[in-house]
Amino acid sequence: MENNKLSLALLAILLLTNAIVVRANSNENSVIETSCAITLYPQLCHSTISSIVGTSNLLSLKDIFEVSLSVAMDAAKHNNKNIKKLMVSTNNVSKRDKIGLHDCVETTDRTIYELGKAIEVFREYPNKRSLTLYADDLKTFLSSAITNQVTCLDGLSHDKTEKRVLRLIENAHIHVTKLCSNALALVQKLTTDIAITDEKSLVVHDFPYKITSIPSQMDDPKIVLFSNQEEDENRRREELEDGIKWPKWMSIEDQKLLESSSEAAAEAVVAADGSGNYKTVAEAVAAAPSKNSKRYIIKIKAGEYWENVDVPSSKRNIMFWGDGRSNTKIISNRSHGTGWSTFKSATLAAVGDGFLARDITFQNKAGAANGQAVALRVGSDHSAFYRCSMLAYQDTLYVHSNRQFFVNCIVAGTVDFIFGNAAAVFQNSDITPRKPGPSQRNMVTAQSRTDINQNTGIVIQKCRIKATSDLEPVIEEFPSFLGRPWEEYARVVVMQTTISNVIDKEGWSTWNGQRKSPYYAEYDNNGAGADISGRVPWSLVIDEAQAKTFTAGPFIGGADWLSSTGFPYQLSLYK
Repeated sequence: MENNKLSLALLAILLLTNAIVVRANSNENSVIETSCAITLYPQLCHSTISSIVGTSNLLSLKDIFEVSLSVAMDAAKHNNKNIKKLMVSTNNVSKRDKIGLHDCVETTDRTIYELGKAIEVFREYPNKRSLTLYADDLKTFLSSAITNQVTCLDGLSHDKTEKRVLRLIENAHIHVTKLCSNALALVQKLTTDIAITDEKSLVVHDFPYKITSIPSQMDDPKIVLFSNQEEDENRRREELEDGIKWPKWMSIEDQKLLESSSEAAAEAVVAADGSGNYKTVAEAVAAAPSKNSKRYIIKIKAGEYWENVDVPSSKRNIMFWGDGRSNTKIISNRSHGTGWSTFKSATLAAVGDGFLARDITFQNKAGAANGQAVALRVGSDHSAFYRCSMLAYQDTLYVHSNRQFFVNCIVAGTVDFIFGNAAAVFQNSDITPRKPGPSQRNMVTAQSRTDINQNTGIVIQKCRIKATSDLEPVIEEFPSFLGRPWEEYARVVVMQTTISNVIDKEGWSTWNGQRKSPYYAEYDNNGAGADISGRVPWSLVIDEAQAKTFTAGPFIGGADWLSSTGFPYQLSLYK
């Protein structure tokens, strides 16, 4: 009898234990399934998360997101290692393919860097501040990681690529892209589920010091933007009234640095005539400290510097300060037509975070016949440009990734001359289509958002879109459009901007006949080209509330960093 009671007791314990285990497994699977259901690739999400040892400890969406970051990082490192091996082992490939593989090494290195930043930021939560304040950073880093992956494949997908090279890396590359996409979808859900109790202000606080801006002028003598003296004078008056103020957290030392003259504040001086520390800009960048946490100013004296300059990931917080964009010019002529990838054609490639530039021209003189030829490529997070000119023809300005800001600048070009997948805001700048090659059509933008959860896009606010003097007489022969979608979810907003008759009445164009699913929007524009009655039916006219979400405050988190640049800016809509 006693034995029967003991047996029954043991049986009850076993059944209870089994029920607990089953319930635990059920809860674990439920969390994974529920979380993965919101991603774009749920089966991949479920299989990769479930394969991790110790998934019984995954109790929430937050836990799933943390594991998804780790999985993406492991895959990215493995992919990067294989590409480096491939570069060593692959023989008899063209110059173009070798350049494409170099692009892939650089972009996958950067993917690892972006994922590392996301992991570091997420580990701080909730020790320092709410997740809401981390949301912009997490979305930016993951959006940039995806863009890096896509850039590699783009460079190996052109007509002259040996397809065997692309096949060797394509599947692994797409796998990493999907893992990053799933992590982005999870953080999107995670951060929107949290009640926003500390929204960022869209107004500049009352800081004790003020700098006024200086009016922009067209520096290329071959390009004439404004011939109306009164219009020019009004614009100058508006710009002189525009200003910025120092943030309270900025040290007195940093304030004095930005107040002082550029040469007195500079750690390095570049002068072609030998009167500085360096004769080339590249030499000065190479000598700058790596992983620097303080602003490092490189003064670039008047002159034409014919060179290609890279500011790599390791060179952070560098500032180029010229003698005025009419006087200081960095020029090169690499192009797709001469065997370079679009990525590597850039006269200046600014990738190290916190990059600033002012009073300089970046130019690519390859010419219209040589196809894609980039004057400036930017992948630097929290980068800003003031009173700079970017001059070329096709693909002038490559706003590749991360958060970027341009104010009082000039961008001149033809086909897709502002393109890429950054979160980029342009304010008070001159955006000028010029005369293209035969049978070409001008496209101001070609935005390349590939994932619907990416927080990227191009915003043109309070700018002037007007033909250059060489295009003005032949506008009817060479139609110009506000943009065409390079990728599926392209996003461009043009607001509070003066649009001349250079822009076709349809406003927007397709990509080789394919419309895709772009978000093309306009708000409160003026000028002969701003009439929306003839716009394509798939473009949007948004209201004030919607337009505010694309201003520098919320769209690029401008309240947190723009004041530290020393450049003028507007966080919300202009009044």
